[in-house]
Amino acid sequence: MQYMSYMLGAKQSTEQEVAQMEASLGTAADMETLKNTYQRDMALFGAETPQQDRNYSSLVSNLMKSLRTRNIEKDKNSKDLDRISKEMETTRTQETKGRQAAEADRDRLAKQLESERDDFKKKEGEMSKEIAQLNSEKTISQNNAVKRENDLKLSLANLKQENDKLVKFKQEVVREKIENEEREDFESAQGRIVSVDQNGVIVMVNLGRRQGLKPGLRFSILNADAIRVSEATPKAQIEITRVDETQSLAKVISDRRNVPIISDDLVYSPTWKAGGKVKFALVGKMDINNDGVDDRQMVRNLIEQNGGEIVEDVGPESKQLMGKMDIYTRYLVIGEMPRALEGKAGDPRSLEVGARYAQVRSRARELSVGEMPLEKLIGYLKKYDGDRTVGLGDAIRSEDFKERTGPVRSSLEGVRDTTMPTQTGGVSGK
Repeated sequence: MQYMSYMLGAKQSTEQEVAQMEASLGTAADMETLKNTYQRDMALFGAETPQQDRNYSSLVSNLMKSLRTRNIEKDKNSKDLDRISKEMETTRTQETKGRQAAEADRDRLAKQLESERDDFKKKEGEMSKEIAQLNSEKTISQNNAVKRENDLKLSLANLKQENDKLVKFKQEVVREKIENEEREDFESAQGRIVSVDQNGVIVMVNLGRRQGLKPGLRFSILNADAIRVSEATPKAQIEITRVDETQSLAKVISDRRNVPIISDDLVYSPTWKAGGKVKFALVGKMDINNDGVDDRQMVRNLIEQNGGEIVEDVGPESKQLMGKMDIYTRYLVIGEMPRALEGKAGDPRSLEVGARYAQVRSRARELSVGEMPLEKLIGYLKKYDGDRTVGLGDAIRSEDFKERTGPVRSSLEGVRDTTMPTQTGGVSGK
């Protein structure tokens, strides 16, 4: 009876008391069955339920409580399920839209890729054609370049051949021209003496402003019968002091004693010509007075003061003026090697100077420029003794000029008998 009260929850018992009550029940089949059923039913309690709370009365409340808890949990789970379902639906909708958008982008990009692939293939084909065309044009250009190069080489060879012929012809023409000029302008006197004063100091020449004469120019006086005036020995030197339109007054600045100056004597200067300048080139040491000093500047001054022009000047120490000599250069004035270098063939300076001189003289020969020794040039330009003077300008006197008659020289073209009037302003002549 106590065990039944325990089972129904009317009486609470400890585990020891329950054990004693179960032991007192005996082994009757009915009681065993009842005990097993009770234990099976009590197994419905959780392990956390104490033994004294395990009875049918507590079981019902426990089951109701569990049912209520489960219902609450079910309701909560149902709400969670609905929320999750909605979230899943929202997520599914968003993912569907995203997938659809991605598929649309994929289709669009696929179409774009296909279009770009087609464009690339098209451009690749066009580029291949252009490359092929460029290669073809390059080949043609290379062939044309080779052809042009060969044509140019042939043309150059022909031009060189023609140029050689032209140079040779030009040299012949220049040589002939120089020879003609030599005969006409330089191997013939530029003028002649019209009259001489009584003292043989003042002379009148038939050259004036019209021919380009200027005061200060010096001329050599040669015998009237001189044939090659460039090789004749001067009998005197004169310096122009006053220039009129067609005649000029000059004073004798040097002469050879006992060799009188007479009318029709020839007037000649290697540095002057009518209407132009005579071009000179200098090479070597210009030692006029044999003192071992280069008198180059003095030589230059003498040439320039007498109407000449220096176009090239090559001295022993430096290159004053190089490369200006041309076919119109009349004379190459030859100086000397510096004494300090004489006999020193192995001296580098001597070799360099010698090579420089040789180069200048070689070019002069190619240009048909005549050579003139320094001594010969100075013989025409430098005066030898003191001046003998006579009054000039307002101080000139008519008695200083004696009327003279010069003979006709058939060997000299243009020289004829002339008369020197007593008044200097009315001098006449050629």
